[in-house]
Amino acid sequence: MEEAGRHQPAVWNGRRIQAFVPTLLSERDLTLSAYAANRCGAAEASVATGAAALPGDYAPLARLLLRAEGIASSYVEGVSAPVLDVVLAEQDRSGPHSPAAWVAANLQAMTDAVTHAIGTDPLTVGDLCAWHTALMTGSPTPAEHVGHVRTEQGWIGGTSPIDAHLVTAPVAELDTLLADLLDFTNRTDVDAVAQAAVAHAQFEVIHPFADGNGRIGRVLILWLLTRRLQLRTPPPVSVLLAADVGGYTSGLGRPRAAAAAPGADRGRGRRRARHHPEGRAGGAVSPRRRRRPHPVRDGVTKRPWPARRPLRQR
Repeated sequence: MEEAGRHQPAVWNGRRIQAFVPTLLSERDLTLSAYAANRCGAAEASVATGAAALPGDYAPLARLLLRAEGIASSYVEGVSAPVLDVVLAEQDRSGPHSPAAWVAANLQAMTDAVTHAIGTDPLTVGDLCAWHTALMTGSPTPAEHVGHVRTEQGWIGGTSPIDAHLVTAPVAELDTLLADLLDFTNRTDVDAVAQAAVAHAQFEVIHPFADGNGRIGRVLILWLLTRRLQLRTPPPVSVLLAADVGGYTSGLGRPRAAAAAPGADRGRGRRRARHHPEGRAGGAVSPRRRRRPHPVRDGVTKRPWPARRPLRQR
């Protein structure tokens, strides 16, 4: 398997750590196998069929689809609220800080991203930071960590970089990594579905923000699908991801499997807490999250999302 990155010595609070720096996408061979290309083509065709079925007055339905995406994306992070509370929080953004307000803020970030994707301007770091500002509005995260690329060492899982599942790239590497990611994201000569998947996985490994990386990374998927497939509204991808959170977070770790340190835990789905999309950066205060809610009780969906068997090549 191709090396997905390298481990770089770093220092955190006087302790030696090993940070993971992913290989630049511009230096990787991202050629799709015939099987992967067929799967991506089938996914794109399915999205096109759904888009063609939208009614002429699609705005109300588009809002429902986007709300489903926002609720599911928040659910992946353990943030849940009844749908009615989310709707009310959307209408009154000045209300009290609550899980419903967090979900509504996520919806605003997605709305901003879709609006931008319908245009023609390339995606920039400034756009990512604007989405982050919208997402973290009303959160207890310190202001210096909102809407800005992190300035401290980040990590995923554990209580510090010492016991973390993944120590993310040092701050000095972020400018280069983000420039490379955005160059790839703005390309139009690669398969759109694969592009969304690769960009999302790379974003999560880079972990450019102190908090909210998982949700912003999924907003990036929406932006890419909307822009590349010329959609009026993107499909609620997170609804499927929320059906198998463990498999999703485990899959995020696969691209760097070849570069795993000897004896490192590869982070299977049952160990989801050790490799989570949101992660943290030193000193950042993550919003307090509730225990994982029940999707029926909390109104996330009418029935629990069914577990899906992975499709295998025969």
